[in-house]
Amino acid sequence: MNRNNGRKIAERLMLLQDLFIKNADRTHAISMEAIRRHYCDNGIEGENSELVNIKTVYRDINALGAYYGLDIVYSEKHKGYILRNPPFEAYEMRLIVDSVQSSKFITQTEAKRLTEKITKHFGNARRHNLNRQAYVYDRIRSQNDSVVKQTDRIHEAIGADSKIGFLYFHLRPDRKKEYSNSGKQIIVSPYALYWNGGNLYLYAYDGKKFRYYRVDRMERISAPLQMEREGKDKFSDKDLTSPKVKMF
Repeated sequence: MNRNNGRKIAERLMLLQDLFIKNADRTHAISMEAIRRHYCDNGIEGENSELVNIKTVYRDINALGAYYGLDIVYSEKHKGYILRNPPFEAYEMRLIVDSVQSSKFITQTEAKRLTEKITKHFGNARRHNLNRQAYVYDRIRSQNDSVVKQTDRIHEAIGADSKIGFLYFHLRPDRKKEYSNSGKQIIVSPYALYWNGGNLYLYAYDGKKFRYYRVDRMERISAPLQMEREGKDKFSDKDLTSPKVKMF
């Protein structure tokens, strides 16, 4: 096999893999004609500028199974090729999207951005079923757009056995922020994140006892500090199995 021929095969396999992962599953099929047209639309043609021949497509499908583990078979029922082992099942993707859309601690702007980021990895047929927006009844969404990105710093601090610092506020009846600790940074030893009632909470030791902090009310969450966590002797696994919370 010469280098140019090997490059063409690699290009076809990448295009075919992308086509099936985005558009096919157990119920969404792709026809032989659609595969050949997909090749052509992306600059890959057979001899004499014609569509790639059917035998070549068969070989490519078999290669995806042998080298990439894609279980592609022809379905008489759906009149095309289906993917029996998609990276995510349709219900799994709907669950992810619905979880994002229904979470109180994620702002509507961030929920929309994340949903679009998830669905762009799918073709029109599968994207249509994921293009949904959940309206959260009797809940006020977080107004803190940075909370999703900053939450990762909490995970980093827990993994690094380090403290973190942040500002913490409550909302007054007029929806204005009122900061705890006179607006000064609060430093705690983080131990776990919990979902409860649609909100995400940090379970942390403040130097005297363990407390819960609503993550969407935390601002300017620091990177892990050069300070080892305290409270290890007071922390118990039983705290993580309380019926009042779910471990995130």
